[in-house]
Amino acid sequence: MPGRPDGAGTAHGRAYERIRNAIFTGRLRPGQQLTEEYLAGQFSVSRTPVRQALRLLADQGLIEIRANRRSYVADVNEAQFEEIFDLLSFLEPYSAGLAAGRMGDEAIARLKELNAAMARTRAPADNRTFLELNAEFHDLIHAHSASEKVRELLMRVIRFPHNLYLKFGQIPDAHNPSSVVEHGQIIAALESGDRAFTEVQMKAHVESVRLAFRRLWDENGNEDGRVPGDADRPD
Repeated sequence: MPGRPDGAGTAHGRAYERIRNAIFTGRLRPGQQLTEEYLAGQFSVSRTPVRQALRLLADQGLIEIRANRRSYVADVNEAQFEEIFDLLSFLEPYSAGLAAGRMGDEAIARLKELNAAMARTRAPADNRTFLELNAEFHDLIHAHSASEKVRELLMRVIRFPHNLYLKFGQIPDAHNPSSVVEHGQIIAALESGDRAFTEVQMKAHVESVRLAFRRLWDENGNEDGRVPGDADRPD
């Protein structure tokens, strides 16, 4: 999958997978400070591959490295929620528009395969699988934008739904079938090669996802930005 380290059997590849899995299973919680020493001891690897894994996870938005160089599992507040979706609403349609007409038959076929796989998932058991497939779907589109700068900006926010999954322990999976339909419309627009049409379809999709997550936030969030049940999550 795009964004993963090359060579899963390497030390930093193993560190990446183990830390990432610990984040998604709740062993490492949003807002928790991470030190190289702690992670190296927990996952039986040396500090150098841990440092490399943290940088990659930071690029994906799962880890936040602050100005003091301390690392934390990424958390998000309500203002950040809106800000990041504003960025996605601007950047994703622009990038998808650039990709229109640049995606060959093989890439389009892969988008259809990914969307079909998403349609076969069953919530809530397959929510993580849906997120991974969705990320690959969007990554593939943006890889064809021919703009390294736009893609670089997008890679820092494109996996924001993963952060919300970490925060709430769920996604608005009732929206999954709608996402599959919207993905189909994006694929058709990309196949047409029409830049403006593709931008419209992608923007509609981003805003639809924003609304679904907004409802989830309103149902589960509270004033301090935490969610019911946080205190019971494993450390």
